[in-house]
Amino acid sequence: MVFKGNTGTGKTTIIETLARQMGIPLYKMNYSKMHDSGIIHSVSRHVEEIFEKLKLMSKISKKPVMLFFDEAEKFFPITAREKHEIEEVNTYKELMNTASENGIILVGATNHKDMVNQEIIGNSRRMGKVIHVGNPDDDSRQNLFEKIRDTKPILTAALTGAAITELVTLTKGLSIGDITDTLLKKLYPQAIHKKQKITESMVIEAFKKVAV
Repeated sequence: MVFKGNTGTGKTTIIETLARQMGIPLYKMNYSKMHDSGIIHSVSRHVEEIFEKLKLMSKISKKPVMLFFDEAEKFFPITAREKHEIEEVNTYKELMNTASENGIILVGATNHKDMVNQEIIGNSRRMGKVIHVGNPDDDSRQNLFEKIRDTKPILTAALTGAAITELVTLTKGLSIGDITDTLLKKLYPQAIHKKQKITESMVIEAFKKVAV
């Protein structure tokens, strides 16, 4: 299956949670990291090695393993022009055709479904099912704020019940990434660095700026 949605909607989190709830290992392949590491032109061979490793892992453990293709549109481009791209897509097709019988569950995530090769996501033996992931609704945003409050003591005093109620309204239309980045990558590090207490008003003001 392929999860599609905008950046920050929680596609990766959903996949990680799914693997954890199923009690199976998750192996993640990230195209950008492979590119940066310099192995991108030998990716076909690398993927074949990964498949063999996961097949053996599944056979030994007697349970499935999950293989996650992040940035699926880059792994499986709709228009493969370069020789290595064509070889890669053909390799993926062959490997995916036998993935299920070898205990490998295939999942992907993409921000651009229309850029993914339809022979990959349009085939039930490969990644036939597409699941849309949108921005969180009111209940999901409230649960997210409560989870952050309960796991980050420095934010506990600021995320009161009243504050969370206001934040749920204020963050309508924001993604999970927008919310967590504002709290955990902006406010939280600043407070740690300045050794200051995060207040309710600081949190509200921070999200007013994001919501504009």
